Amino acid sequence: MAERTIDSGRRRNANALLWHFLRSYPGRSLAVVALLSLAGLAEGVSVLSLLPFVQIALAGHSAPMGRAGAWITHGLEAVGLQPTLGVLLALIVVGITGKAAVSLVAMKEAGFAVSRLMTDLRHRLVGALMAARWSYFVARPLGVFANAIGAETISAGNTYQLATKLAAAVIQAAVYGAATVIMSWKLALFAMVTGLFGVLVFRKLIASARKAGGRHTEVLRSLSARITDTLQGIKAIKAMGAEGCALPLLDREIAELDAAEHQRVWSMELFRVAQEPMLILFMALGLYGMVTFSSESMPTLMVVAVLFYRLFNRFQLVQEIYQQIAGGESTYWAVYDLGADAEADTERSPGALPAPEAAPGIQFESIAYAYGENPVLRGLSLTVEPGEFLVVSGASGGGKTTLLDILCGLLQPAAGRVRIDGVDLGEIDLRAWRARLGYVPQEMLLLHDTVLRNVTLGDESISRAEAEAALRAAGIWDHVAGLPAGLDTPVGERGGRFSGGQRQRISLARALVRRPAVLILDEITAALDKDTEREVCATLRNLAGGMTIIAVSHQTEMARIADRTVRVEAGVLEHGSAMPAVH
Repeated sequence: MAERTIDSGRRRNANALLWHFLRSYPGRSLAVVALLSLAGLAEGVSVLSLLPFVQIALAGHSAPMGRAGAWITHGLEAVGLQPTLGVLLALIVVGITGKAAVSLVAMKEAGFAVSRLMTDLRHRLVGALMAARWSYFVARPLGVFANAIGAETISAGNTYQLATKLAAAVIQAAVYGAATVIMSWKLALFAMVTGLFGVLVFRKLIASARKAGGRHTEVLRSLSARITDTLQGIKAIKAMGAEGCALPLLDREIAELDAAEHQRVWSMELFRVAQEPMLILFMALGLYGMVTFSSESMPTLMVVAVLFYRLFNRFQLVQEIYQQIAGGESTYWAVYDLGADAEADTERSPGALPAPEAAPGIQFESIAYAYGENPVLRGLSLTVEPGEFLVVSGASGGGKTTLLDILCGLLQPAAGRVRIDGVDLGEIDLRAWRARLGYVPQEMLLLHDTVLRNVTLGDESISRAEAEAALRAAGIWDHVAGLPAGLDTPVGERGGRFSGGQRQRISLARALVRRPAVLILDEITAALDKDTEREVCATLRNLAGGMTIIAVSHQTEMARIADRTVRVEAGVLEHGSAMPAVH
């Protein structure tokens, strides 16, 4: 299945993202909205208390209070308080303090929701990747996954946090709007019209931010993938003095990322800077109209001016946050869609039969496989006896590694089948079968961690004693035991603290610690010197008989210790190639 491309405009927008957040986290999102509404109510009471406070301060208790002032004074009298300056001032302070306290709780809940969202995204993506078919990984650069789990997930969490801030701004705008209606419905209508006018004016800037955000996400993914690939080959690059060739490739994408960032920053800053002059203009027009055409008292005009400023400012804040969400939405959808793509490529095992416990016999029956239009295996048939040590040789590209991948269930043959002790591999539970395999690839995977974790891969069910036994069987325990920290010694980046032969033995111990029924080896001695190769092969010979061993190798030493060797050429078993080895 092809990975979806990031579409920042046609397919989804900020509104869809906000609804998606609400549906995905309804409980916490609604709790945040409820708390913000309570905070807005407290703020509204404080703002409306300004009118009687100003009127009493300027004109005394005899001044007409107006509708808003009357509500506040009647409310105070209902609880036994007189609307004095001190009481009104205390009400304003209590309201603002209450708003701050409730907002703090709301933002704490929002922060927890952000953390939950990032955790869920990572769990979903990592789980989907671990469950995906092998073919899913072959067509995609690993840097894309690393960037999605790291930087993109953080950016997605920030987008959710912006959504909560947008909710706060909307609720505050509603509160100020209601207060303005109470004070002057004409001014409230004017503020609404000017706010909508501002929305129309800045629509293009929001669209520009969305487009820039989508481009930023795409280029950052590409750059992350290229950097990952480059750093994986940094030793060869430096050894050949090829840094000058690698840098232009990275510089070009860094320049594209810089251009996308410039566009995003420009649209956001232009939006921010243009808001203040527009605010002052409309505020001046509104006040001029009220002073010229209204008979409101000066205290009322003062409070209305504050309300208008706050209301129009909230309109602008809503637009500003919405623009930021539009700029960041592509990152969230990129992570979300990557997880969906991986889930769509989930590996499925139709089989349910248990895997064999002892070393099994294996039959490849007329196996065919092709990469696109390029056939690799052409009706290959081969039988491996229980406990046999078989070496498969042949020219590069002949299908040897593909044969191993089919045996592991990583690839499905286009024709033919594999039998395990006479049972079709498709009828055996795939996870159970792989749990009985020990696999040592040519390209060794060593984590930048301790020897113990490299052997167990973090499986806590494997004891230190079992790890030691596996290292002994692999012929490297004496060296590990002599290290200052023993099993807890870090291996270094890609196992750099150990020699090639030692790294290979650690990889072998990782395969052996699970006591496999079948040991699969793919050119594991190709990069070793003759003495080290001889030592590793002696170790393998000692393991033979207790498990079925299939090794792809061109090395004569490996062929010498095997029970039998066969040769694969052009996707078929070379006629008469099977022959016993001489020990």
